[in-house]
Amino acid sequence: MPVEAHAGMVYTHNPEREVQYEQFRRAFEVFQEEHLLERIDRIIRSRTPQEKQDEAAKGYAQFSEAVRPASLEALLAAEEIAFAEVNQNNRGQVLVAARMTPEGAKGWFDALRNLGALARDLSGVDFKFTEEQVDGASYFTVYAPGRAPMSPTVVLKDDVLVLATTHDLARGAVMMLNADDPKSKFDDPRIAEALAELPEGEDLVLFRDGRLEFDQVRRAYIPYRKEFQDKAGEDPQIAEGMRLMESLLGEAEVLDLEVGTEYTEGNKNHFQAITRLLPGSREKLGGKLLMGGEPIEQWEKWVPSSALSYSVNSGVDLSGCYKLLSGILSRDAP
Repeated sequence: MPVEAHAGMVYTHNPEREVQYEQFRRAFEVFQEEHLLERIDRIIRSRTPQEKQDEAAKGYAQFSEAVRPASLEALLAAEEIAFAEVNQNNRGQVLVAARMTPEGAKGWFDALRNLGALARDLSGVDFKFTEEQVDGASYFTVYAPGRAPMSPTVVLKDDVLVLATTHDLARGAVMMLNADDPKSKFDDPRIAEALAELPEGEDLVLFRDGRLEFDQVRRAYIPYRKEFQDKAGEDPQIAEGMRLMESLLGEAEVLDLEVGTEYTEGNKNHFQAITRLLPGSREKLGGKLLMGGEPIEQWEKWVPSSALSYSVNSGVDLSGCYKLLSGILSRDAP
C-alpha cells in the first residue's frame, strides 16, 4: 500500500468463507451455462438497425476474442486484492493489485493488453503503446495524444497483476514488491494504532486518511486561489465567491482518519470501524452532518423479528446545519 495513499483497501481470501465462495462459483457457472452474454448480445442486435448489425456482431466478436485469456474464476479466487487512491500532480489516481495464480495473472495481463490494442483500433485515436521488461516485471503502458494526466499501465510480476492509471504509480508498486522491507501506508502510526483496537481483518482492511486528503485538496486549490486573488480586486463577486469557497472547505475538514476491518465467524460476516475526527469538528458543518443526530433509545423495538438485515442511524441535525450554513452565507456572501 503506497505511503502516499489517502484511501485504500486490502481484501484477503479467507478459507472460512469457502461456503460463500462456492455460492459465487455456482452463480458464475449458471451465468455461463445460460449463455447470458450471448443472449444480451442478441437482444441488443435485435434492436439495432439492420445495416449496423454486422458491425455490432464484429465488435462483439473482437471483444470476446480480446478478453478470452482472462479467467473470472482466477480473479474470484485471488489470494489478495489491494486498491489505493493516490494524488499525483493534484489529480486523483488509482492503483489495483491482485495476487492470483501465475497463469491467472498472465491471462489477465494478456487480456488487458488486447483491450488496449482493440480500443485504439476501434476509436481511431492515435494511442501510443510501450512494452518493457524491468526488474523481472512486464509493463504495458498506454499514452494518449497530448498531455493527458493518465498513462494507464498494466504490469505482470510473477503471480501479481498490477493495474494503475499512471506508469509511475505502477512502477512504485513493483518497487514495493521487489523490496525486502518496503514502507507501507499501514506503517503510519495513526493507522497502526486504530488497527490495534479492531479485530483482525481476516477478510478486509480499509482506511481513509482524511487529514492527508484535505491537505491535498487545499494544495490543488492554491493555483486557483492565486488566480481568484488577482481578479478579486476588480470584481466583488469573485471576492465573495473565494471567501465562501474557503469557508466551506474549512467547514468540511473534519475527518482525521477512518479505519475498518471485516472478519468471518461461522456464517456471519462482521465489520467494525473506527472514525476519528479533528479537534473542533463538532462545531463545523461537516461535524454536525456526522454527529448532529440524537442517540436512538431502544432502537431494537423498531426492528421486526423477521428482519434479515437492518441499519440504524441517528440521522442529521438539519436545524443545526441550516443555522450554521445560513450564518456562513450571511457572513461571506451577503
